[in-house]
Amino acid sequence: MKKGGIPMQKKKLKKLLHTRKGLQYEEKTDYEVDDRLQLNYVSINQIKSDGMTTSFNKIRRENTKNVLNKYNHPDSQHIRLKPYYDSGIWLHWLGVLSDLTLPNTTNNLNGELLLDKLTTGDNKELLDYHVWLNLKNVKYIKSQNQKLGIGDIVQGFSKIKRYNGNKYGLDTTVIEKAGIFKGVDKPDILVSNYDRQDDWVIEIENSTSSMRAWENYQESQDKTDLEKEPGHVEVRYQPSRYKKYRDRLQETERETSEEVLPLINEKETEYHAEVEKVYISHNNKINQPRNQPKLQLKRITNPHGRLIMPIVDLPYIDEAKKMGEVEPEDIVVFQSKANDVMPNSFGYMNNFRVVTKPPKHSYIELPENPNTFLGYIMWIHPDENRIPELVLNYQTWAISHGIHVDKIKNQLASLAPVRPITESELAEKLGISTARIENAVQQGVVKTYESNGVRMYDANAWQTFIDLLSAQDLRSVEAVKEKYILYSTDDIAHLVDRPLDEVRDKIRKSNYDPLNGWHYKINLYGPNVYKMFKSRIVAKNLVPPRQRIKIQKEIPRDENYVKKFAPELTSKPETKPVSPNLPVPQIVPKQETQGVPVSIKTKAQRKEKAAAPEAKKLQNVPAVIENKADTISIQVETFDARYVNTEFKNMSEASHYIESTAAQKWTNHFLHVKNCETGKLEMISTKAVINVKAIE
Repeated sequence: MKKGGIPMQKKKLKKLLHTRKGLQYEEKTDYEVDDRLQLNYVSINQIKSDGMTTSFNKIRRENTKNVLNKYNHPDSQHIRLKPYYDSGIWLHWLGVLSDLTLPNTTNNLNGELLLDKLTTGDNKELLDYHVWLNLKNVKYIKSQNQKLGIGDIVQGFSKIKRYNGNKYGLDTTVIEKAGIFKGVDKPDILVSNYDRQDDWVIEIENSTSSMRAWENYQESQDKTDLEKEPGHVEVRYQPSRYKKYRDRLQETERETSEEVLPLINEKETEYHAEVEKVYISHNNKINQPRNQPKLQLKRITNPHGRLIMPIVDLPYIDEAKKMGEVEPEDIVVFQSKANDVMPNSFGYMNNFRVVTKPPKHSYIELPENPNTFLGYIMWIHPDENRIPELVLNYQTWAISHGIHVDKIKNQLASLAPVRPITESELAEKLGISTARIENAVQQGVVKTYESNGVRMYDANAWQTFIDLLSAQDLRSVEAVKEKYILYSTDDIAHLVDRPLDEVRDKIRKSNYDPLNGWHYKINLYGPNVYKMFKSRIVAKNLVPPRQRIKIQKEIPRDENYVKKFAPELTSKPETKPVSPNLPVPQIVPKQETQGVPVSIKTKAQRKEKAAAPEAKKLQNVPAVIENKADTISIQVETFDARYVNTEFKNMSEASHYIESTAAQKWTNHFLHVKNCETGKLEMISTKAVINVKAIE
């Protein structure tokens, strides 16, 4: 500081020093040198020529120059440790001893070890650039008494803890080995007991409590015995002859370690998982299906075996259905990448496969239709809020596809009545209410008869209800309409030439319920419902048109009141005889005038004329399903349907738009799509999308 100058703040001085230090290495910023743990080893020939002590210390000192971190990576959340914390699984790890802090009376009573390049136990993947291990958490060291020097490779297993809100680190720990590898042509055995001479920084020895904790663990094989032990190992320190980590590290321009070491790879990667269960998720959210099929996977790992998530619940999309039936403990693989919008979660998932070895079961096809698939889950899990219509729909589909035929037929045969049964017995066997049976009777679909004052049903009624309740997809609806006289709301609206909304409103007010329930978008009704509309039309045709009916209204009056206050209204006018000399008025007939003839159009012609301007307007609007030269066709999947969209130039643009807009809580964004089943143009919310894939 110059005389009379203003002293520089400590924080600014530190920043300036780091800046100057960074300028020295501006030409070389090879961050990748810190992205893997290099395991140097002593060859057998080296030991023979130089001796054990010299050979191992030489490699360790080389580690201090070439293996320790070169860069001061930003403060890290250690996000790759989070799955081990969430699952409670102990982490087996490797790291290189980089530095240590001595005990003090303020915030560190035991001292800490700084481990650089923490990796998985097989050294296949980096977990983080550095992590601190508090020595109070070290419960046992297998070598009983061990000296460690800077550059030694440390091997251990730890329980993961969370601290400071959202950070993760090493908790209860057992150090298995610490030293240098030896081998013939690769690192093979980690040697701990070589002589470090005077070049060591810490000596660790098991205490009485450490020995007690290890003995309890050996007996129970329960690692919680290690956690419960309040004691820890005993340590002795010696000053280090190497630079402190702050003095030797170069600064980086990286903002966070997570952008380089993310939990989930940004590129398409194959992941392994174990099937936990298949189930139905129930929710009451607006504009979302009440029942959603889910596939729950556990222990999701990447190709290197690193734990990504302990458990994940996935929407059971069509891509997952291609695997066929899965059972708990099946091993499956799928491909995915990091979600662009939601951090630490998967994006779209595809290429599902069952890779259980040896295979536990053969391939069994799953239905694509959402209602049929819900029925499948309810069939294999009867406790999943069973809906009889959906279960029967799956059973019908399965028999037609030759799947579980014997099992399903035996189930239905065991329930089928062998004698006439009462209404309550029929309802109990079908799993529906007696009101629904009464509804079918009123609509003229099911016949009944009375016996001793009790309404009875025969086997035909049973089969009719089986067919009606199973009509939960387009194929089964068409099949049941061919077998019975049934009408959908669209059929009735077309036959009686009335608006669809009017037909639906009339049926609702008449208290008729769909014979196949409310689960499928096509609702079926019996002949009596159609007759209700037909009778109304006949009655309407019998009434003359309104313009030909003359209505004369006369206001009655009180005669007594009129006589008293307006007698002139009751007196008759005096009539005078017509004089014979007056001329008699001649009645001249009115001449007819010729006008322009009026063109009378039929009802169909009037509809065509009204639709003409709309058709002309639509001619100028390009259809969303036409694939333009600069766009691609993608298939968009929601819970209950599949659509085609051609609004995006590539798959990346489509994925980013859908993921980003779906994440906006208070705003709805829509896609213009074509329904694959009906062929109609529709608009769907991006929040409803569960899968997207390109159409080749």
